Amino acid sequence: MASEDQVHVLKLAGRTYAVGLLWNEADDVQKVAEAARAHAARLEDQDLFCVRAGVAQYGLGSRALGHSKGQASLAGQMADSRQGSWLGLFEVDGGYYLLAVRDGEILSETDQVYGDELDAKGKFEELLGHSEWGETFSPASLSFEGAQDVEISSFLTGSRPPTLQDTSKVGSALKWILVIGAGALLIAGGLIYMKIQDDFAYQEQLRRLEEQAKANLPGRNKVEEVQVPPMPWEGRFTAATYVPACSVSMKKAVLSIPGWKPKSISCVGTGNSVMLSIERQAALGSGGGTINWVRWALDRAGMKAASASPTGDNGVDVSWTMEGQLDTSKPALDAPRLADARRYLQSWLEETFTQIRWSNGDRNEFFETMKFRFETPYDPSRFSTILGKVDGLTIDSITLDLGRLRYVVEGAIHEQKPLPAGKVAANRPKQ
Repeated sequence: MASEDQVHVLKLAGRTYAVGLLWNEADDVQKVAEAARAHAARLEDQDLFCVRAGVAQYGLGSRALGHSKGQASLAGQMADSRQGSWLGLFEVDGGYYLLAVRDGEILSETDQVYGDELDAKGKFEELLGHSEWGETFSPASLSFEGAQDVEISSFLTGSRPPTLQDTSKVGSALKWILVIGAGALLIAGGLIYMKIQDDFAYQEQLRRLEEQAKANLPGRNKVEEVQVPPMPWEGRFTAATYVPACSVSMKKAVLSIPGWKPKSISCVGTGNSVMLSIERQAALGSGGGTINWVRWALDRAGMKAASASPTGDNGVDVSWTMEGQLDTSKPALDAPRLADARRYLQSWLEETFTQIRWSNGDRNEFFETMKFRFETPYDPSRFSTILGKVDGLTIDSITLDLGRLRYVVEGAIHEQKPLPAGKVAANRPKQ
């Protein structure tokens, strides 16, 4: 399936619109901007927001996705122009734009552009079946009964659209501070400069006295060397490259093997191989295949490099090497604390209505680990951008249960602890 996270800016009716915003509700309609800024401060790369007049709802945007200050929100203008509860799918450049409005508020799982028609129809049908809608809109070519075929441009007239602004008050106020401060600096520049020079001299004198005092403390120059063990993320593949590579490589699996039934396909995060587990369909002589039939099917599909190893009396594991570029994590992390990483992952996955479950992992004086697990019916490469933003996140396994047609993704996040005061790593270069 094609990802819906590729298009974040649309040009319609001569105007550039931001799409793919993260929509949330505020507790107080009088304090929506404050709630937006507080939410953005807890997330990575969310540096823009917009609010809707008279509605306790805000949308978060990101310059990293192509959004910009002053850009109009497409979902915001469409929701403001047509009140009530409605569901719409509109044909746009690059695919289909999906938007759902419930009692005047934008549903957070919409405001997305789908590049693939099947993806767009599937999501539209899913929302269509959840509840009743006052109105529905979709192109006539998609054949949704009762849906009106209208152009998206009909929603872009009338009310002024909400626009994106900086989440940081510093950015918006900076130009005024510079204008007001310029005059004061011109008047008081000489006095301020002299005071700064005096302060620098005073602070430098205090610093030298402090260093002299520390140098005279007993045991000042004694440093304890400690052996730092390998960190659990060292040399492991990054989620940003591993998840897509696993997804592409899974699609090479040969599922039609005479006399054998496929059970699951899995990638194990400690290596770069993919494994298909199959079991004999019936007893030998009663319809069950031999291991030579497995080899024949693999060779016929052009997978001569794949290996087939028996597991028990009636099972076989077929393994082959992943395709694609795989990057590895550095020894030192540049990552948030565990609590922040957990909040980020849970926030973004729950916005896709994906339940993530947590459990404690290993911990010692050098690092602490927390494990996670989630299931999804969608291709896990859809989540690679979210997972890849957590530095050092490791994937333990990705498994596709062919009986239930659901993926299970298991992995871990890590926090690197600083060495205690007076200790240095004996077996590692200084970071």
